[in-house]
Amino acid sequence: ASSKNVSTGTYIAPKSLTDQKNNPKLQQCSGQGIYVLTDGEPNSNFFASTMTRAALKNPSFNCTQDGSGWDCMHKASQELLDPSKNPSGLKIKTAVVGFGTSFNNIPSYNSSLSKSENLAVVNAASGASNDVKNAARWGIMGEGGWYSGNSPDDIIKSINAFLAELKAEIPA
Repeated sequence: ASSKNVSTGTYIAPKSLTDQKNNPKLQQCSGQGIYVLTDGEPNSNFFASTMTRAALKNPSFNCTQDGSGWDCMHKASQELLDPSKNPSGLKIKTAVVGFGTSFNNIPSYNSSLSKSENLAVVNAASGASNDVKNAARWGIMGEGGWYSGNSPDDIIKSINAFLAELKAEIPA
């Protein structure tokens, strides 16, 4: 089956997601996330606000369109975390993986630190561009984590760490 509505050109969510929307029992045992893998230093995005409004199905979504797209990406990650503000009706975490040497100067996300402590680590990192730091902030703010990788093994580790972040507590 296709994940695209041919007549409207829009995404069709899988049944496993739509079944959860109005079923708290299913939501309790499930975690949702977006895993973003970069293949080099991020660069500008002049259409971030337009794309984000469309993805969130929210024409009133507001962000600063400065050419970098970071304000839009950071705010979108917050909208995805809030089930009342995204079309899935579910909490969706965002993880970001920087693949390549541009990301070596920022330590990966540490799940034993708070969000603000992880952000402070990124902000204090030297030798990384603002775009690289913003990519790391995106994953931390999105509650899925930030990971730096240079090998296939690093990617496997980041996927496993992200899956651990998605793990839902199963109620008794």
